[in-house]
Amino acid sequence: MKSSTRSGGTDMRRMLLSFFFVIFVALSAWILQRSLLETPLTTTHPEEAVGHMLKNIDLTQGEDGVLLWRLKAAWGSMNQKDNLILMDEPDILYFTRPDNKEVRVTARKGEVQQTEERVRLWNEVVATYEGNRLDAAQMIYTTKNKRAVFDQGAVVSAENMRGSANLLEWDMEHNIITASDNVRMTFDQFR
Repeated sequence: MKSSTRSGGTDMRRMLLSFFFVIFVALSAWILQRSLLETPLTTTHPEEAVGHMLKNIDLTQGEDGVLLWRLKAAWGSMNQKDNLILMDEPDILYFTRPDNKEVRVTARKGEVQQTEERVRLWNEVVATYEGNRLDAAQMIYTTKNKRAVFDQGAVVSAENMRGSANLLEWDMEHNIITASDNVRMTFDQFR
């Protein structure tokens, strides 16, 4: 008789455990479904988004076997309709000609427009080259002419000099910077 009672108690425990397991699975599935329905396809927090999200972006462009630039970003999203890749915290290395020196450009936000062959960075754009620094609100780099345009103003800082302009254009192929519209230069030795 004892063995049948013990068997009945074990059966009851199994049934209760199975019941709670089914409730747990159903509740988890319901919570997951609600979170997926409430999450937008695009968000400012890419790690929370569902859809065409990209992780560890690494894009390069070269010409005649020579690397022109390399872009890296931890997160991004892709809009296939517009051939557009949006990125958070892009980091680009450009290689100037003819000496192949590095220009590093970073920003909070960026996009690659594949059809137009251009890269746009905005929100705290910082370019560094041989200890010199350029700060700007936006940069547009066109791959066809290898030029970076800072069309919302730029400030250039070097060891003994500081300059600014409303429009600055950097020809990466020839490593020439041209400034226009309200150009100002200050040299430390003349202060």
